[in-house]
Amino acid sequence: MCRLSLLLLLLCGADAMVKRAHSLLSLYEESGVSRNKLIFRVPATWAGIQAAGQLEKEGVATQAFHIYRYTPATVKYTTAVVLVGR
Repeated sequence: MCRLSLLLLLLCGADAMVKRAHSLLSLYEESGVSRNKLIFRVPATWAGIQAAGQLEKEGVATQAFHIYRYTPATVKYTTAVVLVGR
């Protein structure tokens, strides 16, 4: 199973997240990886939940994650630091 994060800091809106997921899906499928081996992680924002709903209707597995503040989000996506939640 492979988890792919749709980056909160780079994508603004459900449509952008869905478009990015479709792009990644096609790349993986061209490489021989089936979509049932992928899980797309989306931010637990309004746009992220909307994107997850649309992707789930298409048969794409999703997982929502919560980022509490901008600083942890920045650390998570700009360094190799692993953040442990409360």
